[in-house]
Amino acid sequence: PDEILDNITIDDNILHEHTVKLSAYDFETDVDVNILGHIFEHSLAEIENVQAKLRGEQIDKQKTKRKKEGIYYTPKYITKYIVENTVGKFCEEKRNEIGIIDEEYVKGRKNRKKDTIKALDKKLTTYKNWLLCLTILDPACGSGAFLNQAIEFLINEHKKVDELRAQLFGGGMVFSDITTEILEKNIYGVDLNEESVEIAKLSLWLRT
Repeated sequence: PDEILDNITIDDNILHEHTVKLSAYDFETDVDVNILGHIFEHSLAEIENVQAKLRGEQIDKQKTKRKKEGIYYTPKYITKYIVENTVGKFCEEKRNEIGIIDEEYVKGRKNRKKDTIKALDKKLTTYKNWLLCLTILDPACGSGAFLNQAIEFLINEHKKVDELRAQLFGGGMVFSDITTEILEKNIYGVDLNEESVEIAKLSLWLRT
C-alpha cells in the first residue's frame, strides 16, 4: 500500500485531459530511461500542486520536494560524456595494461603460431573477466540515467571482445547475453528518494 497514492483524488476533467494526451502517444516506441526520467521529474511537481490545491494552499516553489532534494533529470548526452570519461578511460587503461591491440586480431589466425593465438585469446578472456569484476556506484542515482548509460557502455565493451575473438578465429560473431550478469555484478545505486529508486529499478529491469 502507498499512503500518498491511496489518498489522491483526481478530478474527472484533469483525468480526461491527460487521457486524451496519452491516447495520442505512440506506445510502440521504447519506454526508455529518458522518458521515465522526464515523467518522474514532472510528476513530482504535479502531485504537489494537486495536493496543495486540495488543501487550499499555495505552493512555495523554493520549498518543493524537487527543489529540496535536488531532483533534476540528467540528459543522455551528459551521462554519456561522464561514462566515457570515467568508466571509459578506466577500461582503456586496462586494455592497454593487458596489451590488447585491435590490429593483432584483425590479422586472424592464418599462418600464425598456436601460442600467439592462445596468448591473444587469453588477453580477451582476462579483460572480459575484469569487466565482470567492476563495481560502478551512483550515490545519487535518481531515475537511473547514469546507471543505464554505464550498462550500455559495458554491454558494448563485451561486444567488442566478442568481435575481436571472431576476427581472430575467423568465425561468425556470437554476442554474449551479458546484460543480466552486468546488472547483478557491476551496477549499484542509492538515492534518498524512494520513488526515484523504484523508477531506476524499473528502467534497469526494462533492459533485461
